[in-house]
Amino acid sequence: FGDVYMCSGQSNMRFTVSMVFNGTAAVAAANYSDIRVMTVGQGTRSSFPFRELKTIEKYWDNATNYTIGGPGNWSYFSAVCWFFGKELYDTYHVPIGLI
Repeated sequence: FGDVYMCSGQSNMRFTVSMVFNGTAAVAAANYSDIRVMTVGQGTRSSFPFRELKTIEKYWDNATNYTIGGPGNWSYFSAVCWFFGKELYDTYHVPIGLI
């Protein structure tokens, strides 16, 4: 059991972990087997609820330096969402899902 959080917003959510001050160190330290991450694509928009997401950039996966920062220019995951989830996990030690 654990908690799942939907991280949403505007341009602040596109700010990736690789872009933060000391981003290289933050990405290197991102190895949490009890935190799962998923990234919904920008093509998923709707004015009403639906059962299936239209686009997914990153399916559910463990938080690792690859899924948080990735090699080269691959950097889908939001810094705001990551640091929020990491703080929750470090404080409460329960599995965390971040979308």
